[in-house]
Amino acid sequence: MSNVPFSVRRPGLLLQGIFTNRDQPDFAKLAALTDPEVFLWAILPHAARTFAACIVILPEEKARAAAVGYLYARILDTYEDLMLDPKARHKALLGFVQRFNQTPGAPLPEAPRAFDTQKIDARDRGHLLLVQCCNRIDAVYLTLSQEHQNGIQEMIRAMAPGMANSSDLFQQQGGALETLSQREDYCDVVLGNPLALGLRIAKGSTLTYVERASIQKTSIFIQLANITRDIEKDCVRGICYHPALKTYLGKDAPAELYQQIRGDLLSEALQHANSFREVANTIPARKLSLVRSSALMMVLFTDRYYRSCAKKAGRKPWQGISSTLAILCQSFLAIFSTCYADRKLNLVLEKHQQHIQDHPPPSAVAK
Repeated sequence: MSNVPFSVRRPGLLLQGIFTNRDQPDFAKLAALTDPEVFLWAILPHAARTFAACIVILPEEKARAAAVGYLYARILDTYEDLMLDPKARHKALLGFVQRFNQTPGAPLPEAPRAFDTQKIDARDRGHLLLVQCCNRIDAVYLTLSQEHQNGIQEMIRAMAPGMANSSDLFQQQGGALETLSQREDYCDVVLGNPLALGLRIAKGSTLTYVERASIQKTSIFIQLANITRDIEKDCVRGICYHPALKTYLGKDAPAELYQQIRGDLLSEALQHANSFREVANTIPARKLSLVRSSALMMVLFTDRYYRSCAKKAGRKPWQGISSTLAILCQSFLAIFSTCYADRKLNLVLEKHQQHIQDHPPPSAVAK
């Protein structure tokens, strides 16, 4: 592992995340990175997109633990996304949990990797590479503190069975989630658990019931960004998160239907935007705080996506920051001031509230 202090490497890692080509990754170069920690930071932008920066900005030990936890969660997502056979998918998800039933400190067994042969895009290939090189993530995991290892294990033991149950539900319902409550539960399983780990790492302690409830609502706010981004791709591969698309599974739906559903889900997401404030308020109020910067960065990146989502939904997007570099710079200033971070967060959330006043969620959504 590098002997260069993490604080010195951080700017380079942030720039690496900005300029990473996620559409045409250099797979040979990534696969050749045998140093576990070097591989960890190189693969992270391919797995976490812009949110990789939210992890890199954290203090060193918190950043390393959050990166490992996120990449393990991404591996579980890869099983869900790219294993076509339901039995193989279910077995892989639960098998990943069993890897951690070892003597503390002992090497972890190989991660399941029985993927079906199918057409996949470059980003999918990057996720497959992550699974194939999971032992390098394991090597970093084994260097973490016992508290951070415990938090990661808790996330995996909640997330993997929950994803297996969701996979079974999709199968039973012909590839669709049919109700609002099913969609909300799914968001909590796939993102609420990683977010809970992130907050636990940030706080340095386990979460209260109230904090976990705020995370559940925040997971809806953020995960619906992933869902709305990939509506077309998911529909063609036979998955949908809104019942109106069910009759089109396996093929393309009409463009106007995608637009309508994208708008409905956008309004649904923004209903829960204020929950992010509740989560941010649990961050310890220190004079200098990298964690505070990370939280503001996450909401600014999410806001930028939802403005593009509004445009795709045929709506007028609100004003906000578009440049990745500007988001990083404004988030950096939050390190030094709680008041600044609160003011920036309030501006974003006020615009979200105005948008759902103008475009309220449909009352006819199945419940």
